[in-house]
Amino acid sequence: MAKENLLLRSLINAPLVTKGSELLFADFDQNIIDIYNIFVELSQSSQVPAYDNAITYVQGKYVSSASQLWKMINPVPQINITPGTDPLTWVAVYASDMVQAPLISGAKVYEFEKLIPSAQVLTMGVTDTPVEILPALGVGLAPQILGGSVTVQNVGGFPYDINTDVLIMPSSFDLPSNESYFSCNNILMATVVQSLPFRPVGVTYQNFRSELPTNTKIIAAVKNGNPNGGNSDILIKGTYTILDLN
Repeated sequence: MAKENLLLRSLINAPLVTKGSELLFADFDQNIIDIYNIFVELSQSSQVPAYDNAITYVQGKYVSSASQLWKMINPVPQINITPGTDPLTWVAVYASDMVQAPLISGAKVYEFEKLIPSAQVLTMGVTDTPVEILPALGVGLAPQILGGSVTVQNVGGFPYDINTDVLIMPSSFDLPSNESYFSCNNILMATVVQSLPFRPVGVTYQNFRSELPTNTKIIAAVKNGNPNGGNSDILIKGTYTILDLN
């Protein structure tokens, strides 16, 4: 429907058609219908994929549904929430919103924090009970860890004496192996409260994996079996973004 088809009664505004007489009810209705269809056209984009209830969507993602363009606004990733059914998840927008979005927003940064008591530290070898620090985010979504730290707390004079490197890694990696995202080497040997930053593995361990597995939880583990002898809790903190690979 071309916007030029709107009908005027007496005023002139080229290229619109001026009828020069009273508009019939049918003429008036047709104008309203044409205006509505123009807004529908503005509310769609051939570049935006249709909504799929099997995909987990993150904040800022656009979909088309029921002849309408929608933007995901919930800061928490969501799955199987149809646009138009939850105003806290989807908002109807025009295609112009996508033009402005890169100018006013950037990648959202999330934080994680996990306190691991000493009883769990003693069993967090990769072949025993690694500790989840980030849940799986959904199909096609991958966390990209930006940085973080491991802090040894409440040291009571009994440091862990073996297997003292803490690894941060996706649970999908083969265990035990040399694969990891990040490591805090020898952090569990601390005899006082101490923090070490994450560092990419690539020197001590040979096969550093840089790809980002999707829909996979991130775990903290110790590489060569369980630690021994210590009695300290550890605190793992970090930041990450979510990559939407759908």
